[in-house]
Amino acid sequence: TLSSVARLAGMGVWRMDCTSPQQTLLWDDLSHQLHGTDPDRFQPSLGASLLLYEDASRSRLEDALMACSVSNTPFEVEVDRRLDNGQTRRLLVAGQADAGGREILGYYQDVSQRKQLVSRLQLEQSQTRALFRTLPDLMFAVDAGGFFREYYTGQSPLLKHPPESYVGRHIGEAFPYLRQDFPPKLRQACATGEIGVLEFQLHTNDRDGTFAVRILPLEKGGDHV
Repeated sequence: TLSSVARLAGMGVWRMDCTSPQQTLLWDDLSHQLHGTDPDRFQPSLGASLLLYEDASRSRLEDALMACSVSNTPFEVEVDRRLDNGQTRRLLVAGQADAGGREILGYYQDVSQRKQLVSRLQLEQSQTRALFRTLPDLMFAVDAGGFFREYYTGQSPLLKHPPESYVGRHIGEAFPYLRQDFPPKLRQACATGEIGVLEFQLHTNDRDGTFAVRILPLEKGGDHV
């Protein structure tokens, strides 16, 4: 059954009667557990359950429930539930109305760890970019096709345009003098996992200079450097 599958997945099942004046909610035990409520003391209804969430979360869920009940639009909304111990739990609320719009069936899922992981990864990525931008070298992420996918550098006198403007462009288009020699070096680095080096002559800032491109594969057999 749906309840059995949901329980195995750590989800609490809920059901709302759209025809009742109180818009009664039926929660299983896991739904109460996820919300930190006592099933003997808390009788869930639409109004009572919405009060459990932070204000911004409450508005998002109200809008989603309204659209679901009026136009049978399925939804997934993340809400913040402040528990009695002061901690905040991020819950995913999903729901779908029946064909007649008389009832909405859905589930709750705790996604707090996922939120914390995403926030930590975003912070680490931001810190890494900030570190790279302090380095004098130009650093870009390039896929196996030779297209720029990311940049890890600040503005440089060696670049004619802001670094973000190169994302999505082919390296041969952005730097024509690398069009012929870069692709084989790129393929070799991706295949072997070894760092490739490509030197070239370039006239810049009113002088001739020798420059080097170091092609560092992110992983052997991967498709990005």
